[in-house]
Amino acid sequence: MKKKEYDNKSIVTVALFAAVTFVLAISPLGFIPIGFINATTMHIPVIIAAIYISPKMGALVGGIFGLISLVRSIFFPSIMTPFIINPMVSVFPRIFIGLVAGYVYLFLSKKTDRQIRGLSIIFWLICSLGLIYLAYTSRQDPISFGFFLAAFGLIFCIFMVYKSFKRETGDFPTAFSAFVGSITNTLGFLTALYLLYGKDYALALGADPKLAGTLIFGLGVSSGIPEAIVSVIISTAIVKALRRIK
Repeated sequence: MKKKEYDNKSIVTVALFAAVTFVLAISPLGFIPIGFINATTMHIPVIIAAIYISPKMGALVGGIFGLISLVRSIFFPSIMTPFIINPMVSVFPRIFIGLVAGYVYLFLSKKTDRQIRGLSIIFWLICSLGLIYLAYTSRQDPISFGFFLAAFGLIFCIFMVYKSFKRETGDFPTAFSAFVGSITNTLGFLTALYLLYGKDYALALGADPKLAGTLIFGLGVSSGIPEAIVSVIISTAIVKALRRIK
């Protein structure tokens, strides 16, 4: 009976996350303007479902997210529509968001506080060094340089707040899993786009097909970093609230 009750609750919760994803897809809430780009939040319900329920349920919500994005591209056509209507680009990679985020969370949740603290420092250090490197390599482009510098400042502020107000380590597994899940969304989608439609994507932008890799990499960096930061902030807060309610 308990197992049946748990399964029923899981199904209802998955349906709720799917409904939230749909609302995000058809409303401005699904896209947050950050400077000259938009960071999507439609993958966040997938990450929360994977952490709060299970990786498999997260994968199910991820598949639903992919289907919603496919349908949305049909009703709201854009330059990306010819590529997104292929399920191998829009649906299949999104299944791995829940699997990766969920299993990373399960792995970290078994670690001791000391191990978590060490991993958190390494995580923030890698993010900071990566942003500094990107800012240095793009120093000739004022817009890109300012973007990466602002991202570094934001992630540094988040780290300082985390270290100052969070004496426990309970939030880090959720935060890191959300970060990895968001990166999985970016890498999965753009890798499929590059392998299947790299040259076509470059031509659609009026660029040399030989620059397809560079264009897609630039898209990944400019959108992936803000999405990961937003995902960490929102997912951590919502998962904590859900556990308190439970």
